[in-house]
Amino acid sequence: QGTIIGIDGLFDNKKQNFDLDFEKFNNSLGVDESLADMLVVPASLGINKTVFQVKEITEHLETNLFVTSKITGCKYGIGKTSEGFEVIIQGVSNSSIK
Repeated sequence: QGTIIGIDGLFDNKKQNFDLDFEKFNNSLGVDESLADMLVVPASLGINKTVFQVKEITEHLETNLFVTSKITGCKYGIGKTSEGFEVIIQGVSNSSIK
């Protein structure tokens, strides 16, 4: 309730509807597999700890966590939960806009 989601899909002219997988959103943990790997770099540059949950750990997410930690020096961890996985990224930035 009160949640806003953004999705896109292709329109199927034969079926006259959009090809959207609503089941994926009904069982979502807040961050899907497509977004999780894109959160790594901004989270690594923040000053605080970022925590999010995903249904599965993709190769893209694993790669981004590893490479980003080598470049920025951020620390990360992945833990198993009853619904999926929890990803924790400790940012390393001490900079601010002045």
